[in-house]
Amino acid sequence: MATVPVEDTLSAGTKILASWGNSDVRDAINFLLGVPRCKVQLSAAQSTGTTATFIAINWDAEAYDTDTMHDTVTNNSRVVATTAGLYHFCGTVGWNGNATGSRQVQFRTNAAGNPANGTAVHQVLIVAVNNNPNSVPFAFDLQMNATDYIEAFGWQSSGGSLALQTSVATTNLAARWVASS
Repeated sequence: MATVPVEDTLSAGTKILASWGNSDVRDAINFLLGVPRCKVQLSAAQSTGTTATFIAINWDAEAYDTDTMHDTVTNNSRVVATTAGLYHFCGTVGWNGNATGSRQVQFRTNAAGNPANGTAVHQVLIVAVNNNPNSVPFAFDLQMNATDYIEAFGWQSSGGSLALQTSVATTNLAARWVASS
């Protein structure tokens, strides 16, 4: 877990010491150069199963993770805010080609893999186009407490089972710490 540096307030006549330069300047710059962030992706086939049912997306690969925010094996549908603050989430969820129905991604906090649990915080819906792959892009900011986690749930109404696309360009979620509040 990264620690957001706490800055000292200097008053008139205070001598600036090397220790202050390290703790207030160096540590703050190092934190800002390496803010908590991760990017997860889907590399193995996953079906969104029965039509018109939300299914947790299991992110089984990582492009990077600087703050132990994700585990590719245990609870791999979760991206955990190990450092409290405002986070920016962005990415896309792609389905294989099918011209029927619509595609939807819903984001929930602390849902324990269940689309009926936790709190819905963002949702995006598109209508299927032709037989081309259909991708749902998303971007949003969310205030997170340390240990809160977010999960993405995919939904489709093609009339049958429909697989998610498995490449970093088509099914991914990036999370980046933006501010302490």
